[in-house]
Amino acid sequence: MPRFRSLIHLVPLTVVALSSLAGCSATEPASFASRSFDPVPAREVLDYAAGLLTREFGGIDRGRSADDRLVSNPVLFTTRDGSGSARDFYGGSSDMRRVAVVEVTRRDGRTLLRLRVDVERRDTSRVDATPAPVGGISDTPAYENTRWSDPATTSRQQSVWTRVRRDRAAERKLLDELIERFEPADRTAG
Repeated sequence: MPRFRSLIHLVPLTVVALSSLAGCSATEPASFASRSFDPVPAREVLDYAAGLLTREFGGIDRGRSADDRLVSNPVLFTTRDGSGSARDFYGGSSDMRRVAVVEVTRRDGRTLLRLRVDVERRDTSRVDATPAPVGGISDTPAYENTRWSDPATTSRQQSVWTRVRRDRAAERKLLDELIERFEPADRTAG
């Protein structure tokens, strides 16, 4: 009986330990480079950022953008290294793209700009090599993947892109230009 009582005390510790481990598998929210401007209207910052994204990325993806969020058109390129895949080891080529996201909001009377440039790798062939699920009768699908449950009608829609890294140099370049526009040197020197 005393041994049973000592094991009972371990149950709360086990629950706490397992619940803390459960959070490890969750994906972290994407981080952004950010800057706040005062007193600049949010719309003015968003419009200027739209011009930058159009110049650097060839336009804005209107289907993925919203009132306070801009997503650039992807800029495609091919690389033989830095793709984060096994192809880097033997010099195989990887299709990559850069996509920029800009969010502009008002917070505490200031305009907050958040900027992120992602480098993504096309992984369609890797996903296509994964066999389609074969399942029995169930309320939930055996494989939660829209490629199998709701296929697209074009190869562009069917493409799978995996985020590899952030392009911090591109973020810095865009952010510096925004700072130069909305915080001129004569205003910040004082």
